[in-house]
Amino acid sequence: TAIQTFGLYGGFYDFYRELRESVLGVPVYYFSNSVPIFIFFLCFSLPGLFVSRIWCRLLCPLGALYALAAKGARLERKVGNCTGCNACRTDCRMGAILEGERYAKGECILCMDCLDACPAKVTTFGWRKPQKTKTNPGHLSGEHGMTRKDFLFLLFSVSTLSFLTRSSKVFAKPALEPLSPVLRPPGALKEEAFLDRCIRCGNCMKVCVTNGLQPVMLEAGWKGFWTPQLVPEIGYCEYQCHLCGSVCSTGAIPALTCEEKKSRKIGIAVIARNICLPWGEDKNCIVCEEHCPTPEKAIKLEEDSSSGRKMLKPVVRKDLCIGCGICQKVCPVRPARAVRVVPLSNS
Repeated sequence: TAIQTFGLYGGFYDFYRELRESVLGVPVYYFSNSVPIFIFFLCFSLPGLFVSRIWCRLLCPLGALYALAAKGARLERKVGNCTGCNACRTDCRMGAILEGERYAKGECILCMDCLDACPAKVTTFGWRKPQKTKTNPGHLSGEHGMTRKDFLFLLFSVSTLSFLTRSSKVFAKPALEPLSPVLRPPGALKEEAFLDRCIRCGNCMKVCVTNGLQPVMLEAGWKGFWTPQLVPEIGYCEYQCHLCGSVCSTGAIPALTCEEKKSRKIGIAVIARNICLPWGEDKNCIVCEEHCPTPEKAIKLEEDSSSGRKMLKPVVRKDLCIGCGICQKVCPVRPARAVRVVPLSNS
């Protein structure tokens, strides 16, 4: 090594060993959606070089809710004899101060920077005095209150929407249990329950020993965004591993024992015979059967002489296959694998 060749021991070696056990020792995993994630990151980062705090000021949905609530706040900015220097407007991090003495109350975050920036010290913050309103017999409260007409309309609207929602569930035609369009981790709940329970924390993807669990983009629709899926061509589901269920904090992936996990189906392996080496090209290949981890072998080699000579060709036993994906991972056929695992709904 370079350390032995150049004699770099002592403090340098201690520094290297510290890095090796921390930063350099962290394995770098592959994520299939790293390019879209990077582009998404750039879309929100680069505009910040040209517009200060663009996310907080223009894009953040939570900030929009705060802005609506702040419009009725009692604490507000007040300006005395303004000299028109615009120092406060320049220093306002949210761009809330407008021309003259006006400011956008909903955009102000009460950072108080304008107090320090004002050279004349005429900017203050104080409590707005409540305005007295004239009562009106046609109103429940004051001038800006809710009328009886508005109240009855609101009550009617809520009752109607509640009835329509309830009736749509009662009178709806019975449907089959929705199945997953992607390969979910072993033991995962039914698709609708899984989407409701999964909080997209990514812990299952972090602990996957083969890196086979990858984030979903739009393969399962908008509701399934960033939920985990198994991508066998990247990594298979290790037969002896059940870590994903043990780290799931919401139960979307149940915490199964190793023996329970071995019996849970993820999908079914399907062989494309037109490109499979034994079936399509009469070449010997038993890779998928060799790597199948199930005790009774979900992929069997059956003797076939349809091509004029006897050959052993792979056949999938659907009753034994658990869809771990190792057959798809090790299949030598390229670019498309001759064996692939499909979700149970497509098998």
